[in-house]
Amino acid sequence: MAIIHGRQLIVKKNGAAIAAQKSCDIDVRCAGIPVSSPTQGQWENNIAGKKSWSITCNTLVTALASNVSMVGQTVTISCNVGNDSVSGTALITGWKVTGTIGNLAQAVATFLGSGPLT
Repeated sequence: MAIIHGRQLIVKKNGAAIAAQKSCDIDVRCAGIPVSSPTQGQWENNIAGKKSWSITCNTLVTALASNVSMVGQTVTISCNVGNDSVSGTALITGWKVTGTIGNLAQAVATFLGSGPLT
């Protein structure tokens, strides 16, 4: 088993690598549906519900206007590590820019999955 280094994880939006990506979070979740049990009446049991996913990328800022206009768009997003990858359709829900004196401007792009991440 090989360990994956962060620099090997490349996020692509519509087939093009997201420019100046510094880090990435992939969050895959499954909702729990509470159910009851005839033998454990006082305790909640859960079964698997719907799955969801989101991706957050931290990048260096390379443009303002084109990135502002991408919020609200639906894109195909993929995450690649060598020959291993996952992809899906996502809604771009946010783009936050932070600029501080003495540092490079940075941004956080948020993608909310729409359908499966396969």
